[in-house]
Amino acid sequence: MGMAAKSMPIRWDILLYRYHPRRLSPAQLLVAAAALLVLFQYNVVYSRTMYHQAHKAPQPVYGQPIAKIVHQSWVSLETIPASVKKHKTVESWKALNPSYQYRFWSDDDIPIFVARHFPEYAILFQRFPVDIMRSDFFRYLAVLKYGGVWSDIDTLCLQPIDKWAPTMAPRGVSMMIGVELDASDVLLDWWSLQLQFTQWTFAAAPNHPIMRHVVEFIYQRFKAMPNIPTHVHIVTGPSIWTEAILDYFAKTTGVSSIHGFRFLKEPMLLGDVAIMPVTSFNPTNPPMGGRGIADPASLSAHLFLGSWKE
Repeated sequence: MGMAAKSMPIRWDILLYRYHPRRLSPAQLLVAAAALLVLFQYNVVYSRTMYHQAHKAPQPVYGQPIAKIVHQSWVSLETIPASVKKHKTVESWKALNPSYQYRFWSDDDIPIFVARHFPEYAILFQRFPVDIMRSDFFRYLAVLKYGGVWSDIDTLCLQPIDKWAPTMAPRGVSMMIGVELDASDVLLDWWSLQLQFTQWTFAAAPNHPIMRHVVEFIYQRFKAMPNIPTHVHIVTGPSIWTEAILDYFAKTTGVSSIHGFRFLKEPMLLGDVAIMPVTSFNPTNPPMGGRGIADPASLSAHLFLGSWKE
């Protein structure tokens, strides 16, 4: 077995005893200090590497259901905009899903959660130049950690979550992703992507490998960038969310083109992931294929109240 296979964290108690200042001459002290510094740096790098490898490893979740949790966030419950309260969006999620835990996350809760559960991403989290980027990144981490349904505060639940999953999955569905926009050639002048997944509503089992892939995809792209762009869509928003998911599917399923997901009329199953058509999470967008909130396939609706900009 090679040395790399035998690498283990360093026993500092043994080293500190062996190289205690009272046991060494001044010259030996200098050599020992230099050696300890090198070993310390190695140990930090080794520990971080092992930590990331352990967290990055995809774990199969076949048969693991989407957690019965609804996640939403805002600055605080007291400051939810009047435009949102008027439409009783929060109440819709609670009323239609009485068996689900409702988790509201305030701006004070979020940095504590990141520091406690994902310290490896805390520096990048703090470096994001726009608050909504931290909100975006947090939603991925929250669903990665606990699973459940994430839905923005200005979305309406139209059907009970327990009725969302398509029935054609023999081993169950562990993640649901909706198509937000599916631009025709005529509309390409207005949209940068031909296809984009909804980021305002999605659902997953805890520790789903797609959620890990999205988080790590963002981390690897921006961790060393001295000046992170301020364009939310491409840093943490729908654009990079879509890019990361497509990258995951290309590497794990062989579906390497957006054309594999275009013009869906019914849910599409890839492994344990259900790709839902536009009407499921974006029914109020007829140009992209939405058939209205009265359509039986409508599961939730984004009211586009612009609350994230306030």
